[in-house]
Amino acid sequence: MSSGKMPDTGGGKRGRKVEKSTDADDAQVLLTEYGRAWCFQQFLPFLDQSLGVAGAMDFRMIQNPADWHFRLPILVLAFLMPKPGVLVAAHVVNIAALCYWMPAVWDHLVWAMLTEIVFVMCAVFSNLDVTKLVGYFYPAVTDMLVMLYSSAAFWKLTSSFLNPVTSCAPVLTSELAAALFSPSVMPAGGTLAWAVLITSPALIIVLEYMVPTLLWFFPPAGVLVGLKFHQMINLMPMTYAGGFSIAMCSRYVLFLPGAVTCALGGGGKWVAPSAIWVGILALMYSVHHGQLDGCGLSFIMFGFLYTRGIFSSPSEEIIWPGGYAKGPSSATKGGLLKFQRGAALFLGFLYGYMFPILGLMNMASSNMYGNVKMYGGSNHYLVPTGVITDYFAVNTGPDWAIDAFGGGLVRVETTNSSVLRWLNPADSTSFLPVHAREMLLAIGTPGKYFGLYSSRNYFDREEELNACALRAVGDVDKAAQASLEDPDMKYVIPAYELRRSINLNRKRVGEIFSIKYTHVPPMGSPREWQNFKGPSVEHVENTATGTKTCTIDGKTCAPDEAVLLGSPPRWLTWLLHPYPTPLLPNMGDDVFCST
Repeated sequence: MSSGKMPDTGGGKRGRKVEKSTDADDAQVLLTEYGRAWCFQQFLPFLDQSLGVAGAMDFRMIQNPADWHFRLPILVLAFLMPKPGVLVAAHVVNIAALCYWMPAVWDHLVWAMLTEIVFVMCAVFSNLDVTKLVGYFYPAVTDMLVMLYSSAAFWKLTSSFLNPVTSCAPVLTSELAAALFSPSVMPAGGTLAWAVLITSPALIIVLEYMVPTLLWFFPPAGVLVGLKFHQMINLMPMTYAGGFSIAMCSRYVLFLPGAVTCALGGGGKWVAPSAIWVGILALMYSVHHGQLDGCGLSFIMFGFLYTRGIFSSPSEEIIWPGGYAKGPSSATKGGLLKFQRGAALFLGFLYGYMFPILGLMNMASSNMYGNVKMYGGSNHYLVPTGVITDYFAVNTGPDWAIDAFGGGLVRVETTNSSVLRWLNPADSTSFLPVHAREMLLAIGTPGKYFGLYSSRNYFDREEELNACALRAVGDVDKAAQASLEDPDMKYVIPAYELRRSINLNRKRVGEIFSIKYTHVPPMGSPREWQNFKGPSVEHVENTATGTKTCTIDGKTCAPDEAVLLGSPPRWLTWLLHPYPTPLLPNMGDDVFCST
């Protein structure tokens, strides 16, 4: 029998004894809480699109008619009937829909998909028994989320991230500071701006490690720090990643079982939480010039509910089916629980750590904003990166491996290819707030921003890109854009990415494109790649007729020249979209922030 603890939905203190409560009753309360929070998050892109709202840059794609005609009805049914079978069906459909878009998805969508896979796994092993399902799922998925948060912090332990001149940290921090403080309060070059930007790499690493550490050891504090971390992201006017924030925020119910149910039922204090989150709402409204979307508003709602739930009673009274939060019911103890927790940790470790180490994933991996050098040698202080690509760049092997990973690196000198010019170098500096650029230039950075992630995720979807927060924060003057951005900047990419991009271009019938590139040493630094002298490959192709002309030093290219090869293997393009390394003037040994 149950210990009698379950959320109080009648306004009293959470944790009061409810007669005739069973393990199944308690578990269904928690499953309902998780299921509806999960469904609510899935509804938001549909809502924004229906209302014509400029959503977060990383919102989930709603483009396939099947999303409206199939996925949405199942989500509605799961919200109304959050039973194990219905929720499993909704999770399976969600996973399949994300697989369709891979790898052109945001990293948080992969995080979300992994948690959904864990839910389905636990449902199978529980045989849809609600008590076992909740008892398996909560420990396993919270283990995984701690692993994923830790991996994001881990990939910032790079020389390039800790170098303020190249790091993504000052770029993001300057944007946040420009949104919160006027130039008169935080002038560019002033002591405050200098101190904030110079220390931002170390401070961000500390903050990003605090979240998983506290979630593991003291979840209520972890949730509060996590909310602060994500709210800082929500206050960035350009790189507003509200999709990431609400994806994680809606899953914090897993670390505070029963807290939302309690808050919705009238339990807990409301004055202090209301004051906190109304203030944050007003701040967001000001920063985003009144353009609030479903992700931002929902984050405020969840934040209020969590805060109220945490304030309502001591954390140890947050319930667990059949007992307390740290003591799952006897029905879920033993080998199966250990197996599922181990499986969840393995999936999180494989994706979060091993995929970047092996070089099987770049975009959509946990290394976002980490300034991670993914080919040509590692800049991480503890582990190698891009091991497979670097190995086959200088070694022989099976034909399938050379076809997938061989070819080394190329420096693109010039091109008029519509695909390559869209994807690389994706110079988006003009969208940075003027005050942010001034602060960056004052500490010696190039003051640049490269939107490589969005250029890939929004490939062939320019209208949607222009409608999201990344581009909708305000009109950019064309003259200013021309003076700030350099679409002809040279950059280095793996031969794999050159092949992938060129074969995308070949699908655009009627285009005549040309490209000039140089093979550079497969191991080296941006400085060495920039200064390397070597013969250049010049290629011209007419996609309408299929005619191609390829020369290197005036001689006809060999048949295995990268630009003449077909697309890389489909199984690999489903995982791997490498970023280029932009070669700014006077490059050093560190890679510049590319996101």
